Amino acid sequence: MIIDDDSFALGMPTPIEMLEQHALLLLSENEQLQHDLSRARKNIEQLVVINQGQAEQITKLNSSIERLTRELSKAYVENTELKNRQMRGCSPTWGGTPPASDNRLTSTHAEPPSRRLQSAKCSSSKLLKSPEVIQLCAEPRER
Repeated sequence: MIIDDDSFALGMPTPIEMLEQHALLLLSENEQLQHDLSRARKNIEQLVVINQGQAEQITKLNSSIERLTRELSKAYVENTELKNRQMRGCSPTWGGTPPASDNRLTSTHAEPPSRRLQSAKCSSSKLLKSPEVIQLCAEPRER
């Protein structure tokens, strides 16, 4: 907007001319503020649309995270079941080897399998003639 400043060329303006000039300055400032306000409102509308789109994406991503977490949990369960099948059942000792199925262990200290085999071979009269058994029976037993 063009401001009329011709009245200042002849000297001191009258109070009415000063008020008219001030009113023109206020109108110009008001127009500029109205323009800035409308531009800010458009920007806010665009930001609201962007925010809604991102909120929808967040909801979709959260639901896919939950779905993938369930699938991962199912895969862990399936993996554990397969490992248990390979071991022929669940191990009753947590993190250890399953106990012997022959239940021959009566003492608190388990005898190593080689010693159990040695005592079994030494007690059988048919197997005593083989050289391997003779060598095993010759070794001293620990109890």
